[in-house]
Amino acid sequence: MTTITGFILWLVFILVTGRSVMAILMAGKKLFYTAEKAALSYIIGVGMVSLEMMVLQVSGIPFTIISLSLSSVPFILLAVFFSRRDISVLQTTDIDRNVSVFTPLEKFLIAAITLEIVYAFFRALIKPIESYDSIAFYAFKAKIFYLAGGIPKNFITDFKDIVPHVDYPLLLPLTETSLYTFIGSLNDQVVKVIFPLFYLSVITIFYSVARRMLSRKTSLVFTFMLASIPQLRDHATIGYADLPLAVFFSASFFYLFLWMRQKKSGFLMLSFLCGMLSAWTKTEGLVLFAVNAAALIVCVLLDSKKNRSRAVAMYTLALIFFVGVVLVTKRFLGLPFHGDFVTTSSIKSACFAERISWLPRIFYEYQRQFFGPKKWNIIWVIFIVLAAFNIRAIARKDTMLPTIVIAFCFFSYTAIYLITPLDVNFHVNKTIGRLLLHFVPIIVLWIALIYKRWYGSEST
Repeated sequence: MTTITGFILWLVFILVTGRSVMAILMAGKKLFYTAEKAALSYIIGVGMVSLEMMVLQVSGIPFTIISLSLSSVPFILLAVFFSRRDISVLQTTDIDRNVSVFTPLEKFLIAAITLEIVYAFFRALIKPIESYDSIAFYAFKAKIFYLAGGIPKNFITDFKDIVPHVDYPLLLPLTETSLYTFIGSLNDQVVKVIFPLFYLSVITIFYSVARRMLSRKTSLVFTFMLASIPQLRDHATIGYADLPLAVFFSASFFYLFLWMRQKKSGFLMLSFLCGMLSAWTKTEGLVLFAVNAAALIVCVLLDSKKNRSRAVAMYTLALIFFVGVVLVTKRFLGLPFHGDFVTTSSIKSACFAERISWLPRIFYEYQRQFFGPKKWNIIWVIFIVLAAFNIRAIARKDTMLPTIVIAFCFFSYTAIYLITPLDVNFHVNKTIGRLLLHFVPIIVLWIALIYKRWYGSEST
């Protein structure tokens, strides 16, 4: 089997798995654009295949093309069952509209977005995985898993001295292992295609969500704004887990937001699944998953009708159960919640007043990012200006949820820096750009919603 053939088979396998899971969640209802379904199928397929590999590991079954393929059969069969059962009640929605002729501006925006995507794929594939963190934290583990045909039983205890952060979630290493398995070699060039595919997915999902609320031209403008952010595009080429986390968390928020607007249960279930997968990508994803739930609770409490309290309660209880399972599993395996926070003595050594004194240093680094066009263009400047002139936006029904989520993200990440056992200057300087990446798609959507409030862009 050639490398190209192996990659094509892997991609089909990922898409079929993800599409099957979506069919189960949606129970035959048409809620998505065609391109949106493909993007969601990819990210969900990546997540579910990595979880299937954990099931294979527990079952003592080695990682092979056959074992990986067979592990998705239950999802495929269930998808066929749900589709047949509900085929008579398939819904048509506002996403099935006639396509009008593209204007010159729309053609230009499509070409510009396409160029950004092609450039990201080009930069990703011209070089193998090379950055330190992408090799040490993820690719090194993937190579071990591929050569061993699974996760070595003594991996946590015997490999902790040679593999950095054995406590990190395994979605990315297992995904890379699955691609190695299909192409039959440790090809560090082809395996990087995972990341621009995530970049393509978040662009597609963002456009599809924006399209439900804005005109096609306006949706393309804000999609180009997102696609052209250098920090986002750069992370499509270097092999870190921060881009997949940003995609999972943003998708979790987007469909939670759509559920608040349209009350379709499929969106809520999809949001929860993407939230789980964000926690399976990086430990920070667990915090971000909780941020979504906390913001949702606040919005429902502020809603005078409170007609969604039961669904929100179920979402929250499921999250609490999931967090409990994660914590118990980590404790059983002897793993810390996060490797950087193992040294609790250093946390206790600094008094509260001393840690509060770190805030100016933290805020200084924030402003360096906000006013640094090299990484972010002017996206943060636009956000700050609009926020300053739209203080009441938090009270508006259409912008309340994203505003609260953004505020909670800033609060949570600032709190992390205040309790870090690492040198705060080192920690902030090295990680703040990655952390801001996790919710920048939500920032762009918030800007789009404010734009709609000002100009009343309709979904046409």
